[in-house]
Parts: sequence; structure tokens; C-alpha cells
Amino acid sequence: MSSDCVPIVVICGFLGSGKTTILRRWRQDKALKDSPVIVHDLSEFGLDAELLADEDSPPTPGRLKNRVAALHGCHAREKLHESLAKVLQEISKLDPEPDLVLCESTGAALPWPLICALTQDKRFYIRHFIVTVDGLNLHRDFADGDVLTGDISISEDAALRRASEVLAEQILFASVIIITKIDTIPDNAVNAQA
Repeated sequence: MSSDCVPIVVICGFLGSGKTTILRRWRQDKALKDSPVIVHDLSEFGLDAELLADEDSPPTPGRLKNRVAALHGCHAREKLHESLAKVLQEISKLDPEPDLVLCESTGAALPWPLICALTQDKRFYIRHFIVTVDGLNLHRDFADGDVLTGDISISEDAALRRASEVLAEQILFASVIIITKIDTIPDNAVNAQA
């Protein structure tokens, strides 16, 4: 990897697993506060992008505005590759050039389309793909991970089956996994998840 390339740190995870909270804390760090943020959200509303943007400057869908790019709705689905190409081009023109780009992705999306779109511009590379996992949901809905490995089946619930497929794929691509809310589950569940 060329030393001229800008690293991207991606954080994804299911709703309520703490990814926006983590990202907001990172942006309070002096070294990261000016890092551009890309928010990939399959919903039509882009709420997380609004939470991360300046209060007086709401994000513009599909564009970088005040270092926050809101990729929601069609910009997160049908136009993902095209919209990210524009955003990465806008980021490359920032002065000074950023040392790092942060990206938050919805937990409902399979990671591969986002990874492909983020790596289309050779001036950028993915340094880390971080997945946040809600320990309580992993315990309650996914049998401490046994559903994700296929050791236990939940074929009767289509929504949970789909969620387990997405989470399993995210974990497959993860370079870092952060299990959150472990204070809400028994110690033996924490040990099983680790």
C-alpha cells in the first residue's frame, strides 16, 4: 500500500449496538475531529448523518458537506458506487488532505458492496472493518453466536434468519469485533461470546 493512500476505518453493526456513539466519541478526539465521515444508511432518512453533522449544517444526500457525507436511500443502494466515487473525489480535494476517513454503515447491509465501492479509488484503502455486536441481542436472538455459525437453526423466523446472515457476513469481514452491552448479560454468556 502506497504511503500516499488515505486509510478508511469502517464501523458497522446492528441498530443499537453503539456504532454512532463510538463514532461520536472518536470525533471528539483532537486527532480525529477533522476526519471526514461517510454515513452509509439504507433508510430514506439519514438520521445518523444528521447526528454527526454540525447542527447548523445538515448533510446533503450523496455529497460531502462540512466533512460529512450522507449516503442514504438510493445513494446507499442503487447509486452506492457512483455516489461514493463522487464523495471520495470530494474528500481527495480537501485541504489539508485528511489522515483518515471514517465510515459508519448500517447493520442491515451486506458488507461486500460497500467494501467494493470504498476501494474503487486507489487513493484510499480500508485499514479496519470494525463490527459492533450488541451482546444482549447476540445472547437472546442468536444463542451467543451459535446461530451465526449454523450450530443452531432459526429457520422459522425469516427476519432473524436474514439478520443472522448479514451479521455473520459482517463478522467474516471484520478486522475488529466490539461486543457492547456485556453488562446486560450473564458472565457465562460473555464467556461464550468471547
